[in-house]
Amino acid sequence: MAHIRDASLTALVIVGTGSSIENVRLPRRLAGPNAKREPGSPSDETVEIRPALALTVLLLSSRCGNAPSTTSIAPPPAAGHPPGPPSPPSPQPLPSPPSVELTESVRPVFKGSFSDAPDQVDYVANVDDLQILNGAGPSKLAALHAANAADLVYTYQKIAGLHGPGPTSPSGDPGWQAVVSQNLLWHDSRGHPVTEPLSGWYYVDILTPSKRAAWTRVLLANVQDQLANGYDAVFLDDANVIDPSLISEYPPTYSDAAYYEAVGQVLASVRAALPGRKIIVNSYTGAAAPGNRGLELLADCDGLFFEAFSYRNSGEFFDPARYLQQVDDFAAVVASGKMAVAMDYAPATDMPHRMWSLASYLLVDSERSYHYFAATDSASDLQSYPENALAIGVALGDAAASTDGLVRRVYRGATAIVNPSPRTVDYSLSDDAWEQLELGGGGAFPDMGTLSWLPIASSSISLAPDTAAILRHQ
Repeated sequence: MAHIRDASLTALVIVGTGSSIENVRLPRRLAGPNAKREPGSPSDETVEIRPALALTVLLLSSRCGNAPSTTSIAPPPAAGHPPGPPSPPSPQPLPSPPSVELTESVRPVFKGSFSDAPDQVDYVANVDDLQILNGAGPSKLAALHAANAADLVYTYQKIAGLHGPGPTSPSGDPGWQAVVSQNLLWHDSRGHPVTEPLSGWYYVDILTPSKRAAWTRVLLANVQDQLANGYDAVFLDDANVIDPSLISEYPPTYSDAAYYEAVGQVLASVRAALPGRKIIVNSYTGAAAPGNRGLELLADCDGLFFEAFSYRNSGEFFDPARYLQQVDDFAAVVASGKMAVAMDYAPATDMPHRMWSLASYLLVDSERSYHYFAATDSASDLQSYPENALAIGVALGDAAASTDGLVRRVYRGATAIVNPSPRTVDYSLSDDAWEQLELGGGGAFPDMGTLSWLPIASSSISLAPDTAAILRHQ
């Protein structure tokens, strides 16, 4: 296994990749030897890797930011000599006592709407590190800026669509009349407007060049109005190839490649019209063909949303190869100097999925990484979770793959473990002085929930497939 060795390491994130890992491409190393560290943290560290499978290991930077570098893994056994069973994980170095003051390790995101109540304004401004609002007026924006002048507030827009008249928007979204009058809506083979079935918004035809140019003018007018109202930056949703479940019917002209190219052209026009403004797009689509996944848009934006980052929106877990692709591509965005948002959905009461999402995020946490968990059982956009205040400090080590199918990352104040493999893995502890994090409560604001550390009564823990845990040493 890959074992990061240092006497003062205190936290570890572990992700299993399964017995078929020899056929799975793991992410690249992103951390370098010149990373900044908190006072008292180690000045150097070594990585031991036992001979096993041919792997590439993802070693991610801490919040302080590291220069990229690479590491190599021993080649696989010769033909005819299959590898033996994975060896058990080595006991881990003992962390510092939990009394050591640690910084918070999660950058949470707010997206949606909230009331003018002072406690809600304060929470969005000072707890959430990234704010994306839809339709907030100048007074609310001024209140957010007064509460926290440092954070940018993003205006929500769709890159190729909008809501028409309906119960929540009697006259449609801004620009609706202009879209209808210029015949910019997209139509299916029967001449019906194409819609998104889940929420009913309408697609605009961006495959026809003249209509794409007209829509871009409408979109930019909407964005400029919002910036004049007090917004600072732009969030563009649905900037990706279209999943079959998210369109009423594909128009005859649709193809993934053509639509993705048209999205890129709209984004490039927005970028050219807004120099100096931050732009984030919800674009990453891991199921799309290479070249159509969203990474190609980075030249014209400042960050990507990874919706359904660590598992599918249905709650189904990814297979190891797809999971590692998600992590690898997220890491590539961060390594390029751009922002990346890891977003997952589940009921607020689904603690296993929440723990999984949190630990997966910790693999790619950096000064440009954000975590957004959205409860599917809450009617309120304003949600609060105890994990948003998890204080385990900066990463001291790096996430690394091991031959037992685990990947680990070291933080200053806890140990997190995730196992997306199809088999149960026992993880050995150095002694019986470990505690396991339990998430309690959270969901609709102001339920802040609790973080509890429960004693572990044995010298190892068993990680069933698709489960996660976070540990610390007393």
